[in-house]
Parts: sequence; structure tokens; C-alpha cells
Amino acid sequence: MNRLRERLAEDFRLRWMLATAAGWVIGLYAGVLNPVCFAGAGLVAGVAVGWAQRRAAAERLPPAWLRVTLTGAALGFLPAALFGAWAMLNGWAWWGVAGLVMGGGVGLAQGSLLQQGRRWAAVNALAGLVCGVLTVLPIIPGLPIGLLLGTAFYGYLTAWLLERGQILPPD
Repeated sequence: MNRLRERLAEDFRLRWMLATAAGWVIGLYAGVLNPVCFAGAGLVAGVAVGWAQRRAAAERLPPAWLRVTLTGAALGFLPAALFGAWAMLNGWAWWGVAGLVMGGGVGLAQGSLLQQGRRWAAVNALAGLVCGVLTVLPIIPGLPIGLLLGTAFYGYLTAWLLERGQILPPD
């Protein structure tokens, strides 16, 4: 356990990827897979992702990160939910569109705080598309392996951009 803590303290990309994946898994599982919480899924996802990312990179992100993430997820969720409903009737590929919309909503809102905000929004939309498709693939029936893989990919891709893209606001 101590070795994991040390690794997380040293490795921003791993810390960000795990935080983002955990936030999306909590948000999506609590909001989308549980019909009781379905109406508030955008809010649940926004709070979970924004809080986890802020914890992973507090020294690098603006204080308003949680607020804008919540706003983007809440705004992106309704159209994403409509595409998800359409996907239930018309095929799994539409889940990718739902993910694209949700990731794009979060990316646009977060991008308002970053340099190269459009680039950030585009990468979040792409990551959301892949996440949406992987989330519903029945890799192992009964286990949310696709959800874990999709959210980990989302976290990895956005961590890569944060490290390589020079998009964070100057200190």
C-alpha cells in the first residue's frame, strides 16, 4: 500500500487517470445504471469527476474546476441521455454518440478555464465517445469491465493532453 501511495505521489498521469476513471465510474454507475438516480446522473457524474480530478491535481487546476465540471456534466447529460435512449432502440454505436456529447459538455466547460480550451473539449469528446462504446460492450456479462476500460482510457487520454499539451493556465 505504501508503494502505491509513493507511486501516486510521483506519477501525475497515473493519479489523474485513476481519479478520472473513479469519478466517471461512480458518476455513471450511480446515475445511469441505477434507475433511482437516473434523473440526477449528470450532477452525480459532474461532482464525482470534478472532485476526483481536483484532488489529483489541486496544485495545477483552477479552484473553479469542480463547479465548471458539474455544470458541463449537467448540461451534457440530458442530450446524452436522449442518445442513450435512442441507443437502446437502435444499436450500441449510439452509446458512442451519448459519450461524445457528455464528454464534450464536460470538456467545453472545463476548457473555459484552460489555455487551448477547444483542444481540451475535442479530446474530452473523443474520450467520451470511446468510453460510451466500451461502457456498454458485454466483454464479460455481469461485470462492468467495459465501463472500467472506457473510463480508464478517458483518464489516460486527458492526462496525456494535460502533460503534453501545455494547456494549463500559467501559474
